[in-house]
Parts: sequence; C-alpha cells; structure tokens
Amino acid sequence: MNIGLPTDYLKQLLLRCTLNVQFRFNDVIYNQRDGVAMGSPLGPLLADVFMASLENGPLKETIDSLFMYKRYVDDTFIVCDENTSTAELLRIFNGSHPCLLFTIEEESDSSFHFLDVKLDRRENGTLLRSIYRKPTFTGQYTNFNSWVPLGRKRNLIHSLCSRIRKICSPETIDRELDNLRSNLLNNGYPKRFIERNIKKESTPRQVTVPKKKLFISLAFKGDTISELIKNRLSKCIKRTFPAADLHLVFTSRNMIRQCVKDRLPLLSTSMCIYSFTCSCGAVYIGRCKRNL
Repeated sequence: MNIGLPTDYLKQLLLRCTLNVQFRFNDVIYNQRDGVAMGSPLGPLLADVFMASLENGPLKETIDSLFMYKRYVDDTFIVCDENTSTAELLRIFNGSHPCLLFTIEEESDSSFHFLDVKLDRRENGTLLRSIYRKPTFTGQYTNFNSWVPLGRKRNLIHSLCSRIRKICSPETIDRELDNLRSNLLNNGYPKRFIERNIKKESTPRQVTVPKKKLFISLAFKGDTISELIKNRLSKCIKRTFPAADLHLVFTSRNMIRQCVKDRLPLLSTSMCIYSFTCSCGAVYIGRCKRNL
C-alpha cells in the first residue's frame, strides 16, 4: 500500500508518537515504558501489525495446524479438534513474545462467545447467534431525560436495532428486540418513541449528484431550540447553496471530564497562541510550541 510517504519518514513519525510518552495523574508526571497510550489512535493499528507479525512468524506453524483461526485486532477465535491441548496452545501463544499474556475462554454447555456475539451449538451442529452481554451489564443507556440532543437518542435505538439484525439468527431477533424494549423503558424512553424508531430501518439516501458535505458544530440548548435552528439553517443552505449536504452536530459540555481530568498550570500550556500586554499599552501576540 502506497501512502505517499517514504518508509524511513513513516518509521520516524511512529517512533516520535510512541517513544517518551508522558502523562499526568494526581499532579505526578509518569513516563510510559512499554505499550501504547490508552486511547491512542495508533493502538488498534499497532496491535494489528504486531499480531500479524506473530502470525507470520513464531505462531505460523501452530496456526496452520488448527481447524480454524480468526482474529479481530487482538481477540482470536480458534476451532481445534478434541485431541488438541488448550493449555499447551495457550502456552505456545504466550511464549511467542515476553510481553504477551493471553487468556483463554473455552466452550461451556455448548455455548461460547466471541466479542459481542454469543454462539450456541445446536444438536445438528449449526450455530445459533445472539447478543452477548457481560455479567456486569446493567442495561443502562443514555437516559431519555438527559441533556442530550433528541437525534442521538433516535440514533441509539437505530444502532442497537441494526446490531441485533446483523448479529442474531432469525430465531433470536424477536427475543433480543423485546429485551431492548425492556431496557429502553427502564431508561425512561416512551413506548411510542421506542416502537416508532425500532420499526424504522435506516435506508441510505440515493444521491444522483454528489454534494459537498458541510459540517457545522453548535452548542446544544435543548431539543426545541435545536430543531428550530436545524430547520432554519437547512432552508437557508438549501436556498443559497443547494450543492451542500448540511450536517449539524450539537455538542454539550463534557462535565465529567472537567471534574476528573488534571488541569495543567497555565504556564505549562504548550502549542498555543498567547498575548502579552505591555505597561505602555502595546499588545504582543505570538505562537509557542514549547511550554510558556
């Protein structure tokens, strides 16, 4: 794959993003010695590359001997014959690299799960698919009375219904939809709102002439005001710029993050634009990459 960047440059960029990574917690600065920072966009990519190197290296012979081997990032799904020792298999995988520590979950009572898919084996050998939920799952979703745009609540139901229809076998779809209805009712969603959005399947819009996407971010001030702004802006854009495909994004303040995230001192701010006012009244505006 050609990304238009020399390999040496790409390597140097990756090293700069992964080496000497520091973070702050409880006013103490730590230096990460191994792995990738949690939440880093590079995490899934590097995990995929790392696992692929093991699959084509020390684990290749073992994987080739298995009946089935599938992987999603760092989660693997393995089917082996009854003569294969799962303990030995785990030992081989963990021995492929000193920093690896795989865990294993085996089939129990003809049932197994991989990621969010629960697989139940029928007597005829076929698999029955349904949604897997962790034992710690409480059924809590975004509450209907929360200060969140109404569109996000609709999209929540649409995405959960789409997930059920894509994952589940035909025999389990109705059961999972009933479970979803119950959870949404417990989260304050009106029954009519639930039924209207469960039955409505999203269909992609057929666009004959490609339009330029126009994204606008606005502060969320309530559903009534948001709908009013959306309707008026849509009419204005459609009248003055018909080639635009308007996407309004309503955002609210991240209150939890403000309460738990350590705030850096003002003079420790980097990559910023600053302004100094002299005693004579003159103002100097500059840009700084290092700490102030």
